[in-house]
Amino acid sequence: LNIKDLVGSSFALIGAAVRNTTREFNHLFILPDKEQAAYFANDLEELFDEVEEDYTKKEVMFYPSTNKKPYSYDSTENANIILRLETLNRINNGEHLMVVTYPEAIAEKVVSKKLLENNSTTIKKGDEVSLDYLIDVLDEYNFDRVDFVTKSGEYAVRGGIVDVFSFSEQKPYRIEMMGDEVDSIRSFDIVSQMSIEEKTRLVIVPNLQDKELTQENHIPFFSYFASDTIVWTKELGIVLDKVEKEYSLAEKVFDENTTLIKQMPVNEVYSTKKDIYDSLVKHS
Repeated sequence: LNIKDLVGSSFALIGAAVRNTTREFNHLFILPDKEQAAYFANDLEELFDEVEEDYTKKEVMFYPSTNKKPYSYDSTENANIILRLETLNRINNGEHLMVVTYPEAIAEKVVSKKLLENNSTTIKKGDEVSLDYLIDVLDEYNFDRVDFVTKSGEYAVRGGIVDVFSFSEQKPYRIEMMGDEVDSIRSFDIVSQMSIEEKTRLVIVPNLQDKELTQENHIPFFSYFASDTIVWTKELGIVLDKVEKEYSLAEKVFDENTTLIKQMPVNEVYSTKKDIYDSLVKHS
């Protein structure tokens, strides 16, 4: 289908209307750039009354890129990693979402489903888990042990209390142990250290962009989406050209790399324009 003469938020209105009659499918919206994608996601959140909703319960998920430029791991934004991992995790668990994204984000290949599953640990209230085991898991995931948790990838231990900031969450969580049993799990505020909400479970996920955890082939972003996913694009020619530009930039950065750090080849980290197009035409 090709829809013409849409103005302002009418694109979001039509997308929302179609979504209301096809909730058994994922809907993927690809906008020409990050700004348009952010505005579009906001429109959908307004239409579905999700502006104030916790992101773990939203049907509208904004899927950003990780880096400001290819291979720039130092400029990776933790908030973006959280949004990407949460989106992939929920789709992998069979949820049907409205995913809003843009060319630079879909150009990046993602960790395999196997890696995602193997590098996540679920802690539930009432679980029999030793404190030593929990610390070993966090150390294996390359979490930093600190006195006070302030950002993703950190944890702190005080007696039988473990504070942890998972890359799958937007808030840190406090796990209180009673011997070898998980007595309570609560999100808390970094500044006041006051509890916010009690939870029954926490999924601990490391930074899956960490080079030490990702020395294996990545898979295309579209691999997470079933064949019945409905894909919406705006200005598809521009979208594909930007994917090609991102791939070319990655090749340039890779060729100019003079550090001793071994980088993964470009074709294992980024999709080509043809890869994206071939994936698109397999969907409605």
